[in-house]
Amino acid sequence: MAERVQQVKGPGARPPRGVKPQVKNPMKIFTRIMKYVLKDYTVHCIAVVIAIFVNVLANVQGTMFMKTLIDGYITPMLTQPDPDFGPLLHAILRVAGFYGIGIVAAFVQNRTMIYVSQGTLRNLRNDLFGNMEKLPIKYFDTHAHGDIMSIYTNDIDTLRQMVSQSIPQIINSGFTIISVFVSMLILNIPLTVVTMIMVAIMIFGTKKAAGQSGKYFLEQQKNLGKVNGYIEEMMNGQKVVKVFCHEEESKAEFKELNEALFVSSRKPYQRLTKAGIQNIFRNIGKKSGVEKVHPHRFRRTAATDLLRAGMPLEEVKEYLGHEKIDTTMIYCTVNQDNIKNSHQRYMSA
Repeated sequence: MAERVQQVKGPGARPPRGVKPQVKNPMKIFTRIMKYVLKDYTVHCIAVVIAIFVNVLANVQGTMFMKTLIDGYITPMLTQPDPDFGPLLHAILRVAGFYGIGIVAAFVQNRTMIYVSQGTLRNLRNDLFGNMEKLPIKYFDTHAHGDIMSIYTNDIDTLRQMVSQSIPQIINSGFTIISVFVSMLILNIPLTVVTMIMVAIMIFGTKKAAGQSGKYFLEQQKNLGKVNGYIEEMMNGQKVVKVFCHEEESKAEFKELNEALFVSSRKPYQRLTKAGIQNIFRNIGKKSGVEKVHPHRFRRTAATDLLRAGMPLEEVKEYLGHEKIDTTMIYCTVNQDNIKNSHQRYMSA
């Protein structure tokens, strides 16, 4: 696995801004994860599958008993003057036995999956750390430390949830669907058809929602890595922050990153980019009948109006955030009439 991990790009290999991250070949990744898990825990995984199957059968048996309870015991006993509760007691004990077997199977499944998931994550952390020690210094200079730490914390925890919860739940759901479908066919075929139509509608809606949520999950992970990276860097450089009185700037920058993490969990799941702002202005201009509307036009107009109102050029430079006054002169349009009036005013003085 260590050799394979080397082929995976680091956490800093992110797509450009504005590009939605996508997972290529998810089934290939899933197959690779399963091979890694089964490499050391094949017998345990087989035991988990068997335990899930037994648990599902026990639950379905209990559900099917309701029909037998009503039709075979309760209804006949209503017509008997002196009903015998002995057969009913035996049937209830038999079903209780099935439920007991299901409880034991569920315990075995959960206990085994805890062992498998924790052992797999232990091996994965060892492989990740061993691979990290082989990386060149350039990698750590070009990747945020918090982003790397995010792999050991957030990504590993996500993988733990997948191995210990998601995969067993998928297997359990598969067995449950098959067994319940067979039971439905035995009980009533027309109602089974109606149920399958509703299930198809539900699956379509769920697939649509899952596709949307999965598309932006990586965006959240990326922003979470940035937040963790900034916190880690601030913790290491807290003395420097205190010496240069940089507390307010640090808080403002953290608030910015934290806001990005918050936005990535809500629609439209991405922060407004520079290109997005330009597009908004362009659309407003088209609706107003003005062509080639650009934010820089408003910026240039504001700078020109300030100069015409008498604001010194040096202050306009600071207002626009320019480093050189030559850049400010590019933004500002100087009116020749204003030059003539200023010349006459100062010369007459």
